[in-house]
Amino acid sequence: MSLEPLDRAGRGVLRAWSCAAVASLLLLTPPALASELRGVVIGIDKYPKLGERNQLFGAVNDAKDIAKAMKEAGANDVRLLTDGEATKAAIEGTWRDLVAISRPGDTLVFSYAGHGSQEPEPPGRNGEADGLNENFLLGGFAPTAPDNLERIVDDEMFEWLKLADDKGVRVVFIADSCHSGTMYRSAAAPTVRFRNVTIPEITDDSLKLPPPAFANARPEDFKDVTFVAATEESRVVPEIRIQGQERGALSYSFARAIEGGADRDKDGRITQEELVSFLVPSVHQLVESQQTPQVLPVRAGREAIIESAKSIPVQQAAPDADSLPVAVIDGTSDVPSKVPGVKTVADISQSEIFW
Repeated sequence: MSLEPLDRAGRGVLRAWSCAAVASLLLLTPPALASELRGVVIGIDKYPKLGERNQLFGAVNDAKDIAKAMKEAGANDVRLLTDGEATKAAIEGTWRDLVAISRPGDTLVFSYAGHGSQEPEPPGRNGEADGLNENFLLGGFAPTAPDNLERIVDDEMFEWLKLADDKGVRVVFIADSCHSGTMYRSAAAPTVRFRNVTIPEITDDSLKLPPPAFANARPEDFKDVTFVAATEESRVVPEIRIQGQERGALSYSFARAIEGGADRDKDGRITQEELVSFLVPSVHQLVESQQTPQVLPVRAGREAIIESAKSIPVQQAAPDADSLPVAVIDGTSDVPSKVPGVKTVADISQSEIFW
């Protein structure tokens, strides 16, 4: 059979057939699946077994704010656990459920606001230079059995994170507590609440830690987990007053970040670089440079760690002007009242600083 050049009619038939074939292929080719954002968001104020001094006021506010911001950013599934709902079983079960339904390329947020502490590392694990494991204390925690099971030790947290990392799911881990630098809120003064508790010796401990390999896990061991801690391991994390509420500076800033504040180029995606460049100055502003978030590992790449559905204009907030009450004793002075962010009070019991 000889091949002759197609006449105009033949070329028209071929063009029509080609277009139809391409259209058919497009219909048969499934669209690329967009990555999805999910998260478990935890906030604990009430610690009924740790005494009045160790109750918090802003952790539940933090959790509700982050959950709301995630939903507004287009998150597909946000599980909010606060106070008594945030049991060890509920948190672990929720996390495993979210990992199971997530696909490679999706992003999971694990956010914790509440008390952190430290405990001696069990003999033979040798994963901590100072011999102390970091932990999150849940609302039902007490040092004695069986309530001492209501804590999450860093080795356990690493095991949970590895479930997502091995599956190719991106993770953003937010620890708004004390000792969070490697994971750290305290209540030392009557009018200032910190997110740290020094716990007595844990007795009759029945907590079963994961295999010893997790004692040596480090943030850089994970392919796509971004750790964001409220501050360095050695510093305490205060609750501050923002827009009439007790809050943690990191949680407040993270909520503003995922609303769109960190999306510097407004492309609907937040990279680690964008997150760091937003969080650090935001937290500094809120606490007058007394707290620096720790982000690990710091990656040079600019791949998105959170893909938001929309960018919302964000207005930064400063702590309330009355957040630092000062009492003048042994005389009179108007100097404190002239300092920004300070007001004088007559009742010493209501003050945080004496002049």
